[in-house]
Amino acid sequence: MFENVLLLVADSLRQDFLATNQTDTPTLDRLRRDGVDFTRARSPGPGTSVSTPALLSGAFPFTYGYKDISPDRPMVAPRLSEAGYDTAGYHSNGWCSAERGYARGFDDFHQFTEDRAADPVVRGVRRLLRELKSGFPNHPRLTDLRRTELGEAVGNRVFEAVARTIPEARNDVTVDASKLHGRLLEWVDATASPRFVWHQYMDTHFPYMAPDSEFTPSEQLWLNYRLTRNRVAGRSIPPAEQRSILGLYREEITYLDRELGTLLRGLESRGELSETLIVFTADHGELLGEFGQFGHRSARLGSPLTHVPLVVWSEDLPARRVHTPVSLVDVVPTIYDYLGVAPPDGLDGRSLRPVIDGDEEPTTPALSEMGHDPMDFGGPPSKETTVVSVETDSDLVVGDWLHDDPPSEDLPEYELLRGRREMLDAGDDSYAGDSDMSGGTKRRLRDLGYLE
Repeated sequence: MFENVLLLVADSLRQDFLATNQTDTPTLDRLRRDGVDFTRARSPGPGTSVSTPALLSGAFPFTYGYKDISPDRPMVAPRLSEAGYDTAGYHSNGWCSAERGYARGFDDFHQFTEDRAADPVVRGVRRLLRELKSGFPNHPRLTDLRRTELGEAVGNRVFEAVARTIPEARNDVTVDASKLHGRLLEWVDATASPRFVWHQYMDTHFPYMAPDSEFTPSEQLWLNYRLTRNRVAGRSIPPAEQRSILGLYREEITYLDRELGTLLRGLESRGELSETLIVFTADHGELLGEFGQFGHRSARLGSPLTHVPLVVWSEDLPARRVHTPVSLVDVVPTIYDYLGVAPPDGLDGRSLRPVIDGDEEPTTPALSEMGHDPMDFGGPPSKETTVVSVETDSDLVVGDWLHDDPPSEDLPEYELLRGRREMLDAGDDSYAGDSDMSGGTKRRLRDLGYLE
């Protein structure tokens, strides 16, 4: 049927921004129309560090360690490499580094994280802007001052002035989709089928700085600064700026869609598209003003954070929509099924191929799990800070031990949620806190609004 697989993951992309036509996305509209569109797909966790190991293995977060990729988590790249596939993984997400286990099994693994500013003035300004945004984490006295109202006001004025004066000091922590696609097409030209490729796109993740934005560079920089202060310090954002931030988010989705169209045309011109299975999804969603929050440092495992797009497309698959809840841990087992590769033992997910063929309903519970306090992103997981939710046909059921709101024992889902909580091994040695990160990884995660 096909030889190659593209697993394309958009970071922080909400399903409703595609389903309600809030953005101009002709390429994704085509894939959704001509492929299999799962309208109620659920992410296994509220952030990359939790959800992506689950997505790339087919096992929920608590099943094999937490956040990092433990040695016994059965990842897809090593399995397909053993089966004779050339494998490539490209991204610019600080959570998905080789030091955290993501490079395992990839023949070509590249993390686009280098600082691309050649001008020493721009590099210096970027360092200043990082400190202003994150609150001077390396200087405790300045951190205390930054948290005061006076410190916030002064920081705002300084940042706004710098943004207007040197707008080229923009995003240096992620790269746009065109860079990933350029590397992919070069790799395709240098290798032969069969291939497996994983992309983690950061275009739809903060900071929102689409290359062809209708906003000026200084406006983009200022709005993203406001986002960082909300994410890191809980500072409110005025309504007018919130609307502009939504505009930045839509621009990033539109840009990614356009680059996806360019990639598909590049594959088609090489005769590769007809031999390729494409899976497009997101690792999690995003809060965009709900509950006064922007980002995904939240324990609210509901639709904005965990409802994600999931589209499976190839020229040979039927066009249909599936409205039953499904989990992203079913993605990798589905890939194994279509490729005829025996899955490893210990997966929680099940192949969606019978669902795509119309023979069965999904069987994997649409669970989302979180084991740490989101306000302490570098802190360790524990059963006391656990939140587990499951989407049923008619409801979202949540067990929130973090806020002393466990599920009722009378609920049909009680044993499922309690059992998942018991799976969390807070003492496992796969978890790495802040102290185990390299300096570069910490810097990137601060720039992405995770660490203060």
